[in-house]
Amino acid sequence: GLADTSLLLAVAPQMVRLDRLRSGPKLGPADGVYGGDPRRATAELGQLGIDAIVSRTVEAIRKAKAGR
Repeated sequence: GLADTSLLLAVAPQMVRLDRLRSGPKLGPADGVYGGDPRRATAELGQLGIDAIVSRTVEAIRKAKAGR
C-alpha cells in the first residue's frame, strides 16, 4: 500500500522497483494491497511516517520510564 511503500522509499529506496511501481496497474484489495495506491508513494511521505513513528516511540519510552 501507499504507507508501506512510502516508508520503504524513505529507508531503503533500493528495495523498491520504481520502474515497475510507476508503470504498473492500479492494485487493490483483490491483489493483497490495502491502504491506498502504492504508485503515489514518495520518500517524503515515508519520512513523515518515520518522524511520527520515532516521536511516538520516544514518547512511549518516556512515559514508561516515568512510571517506574
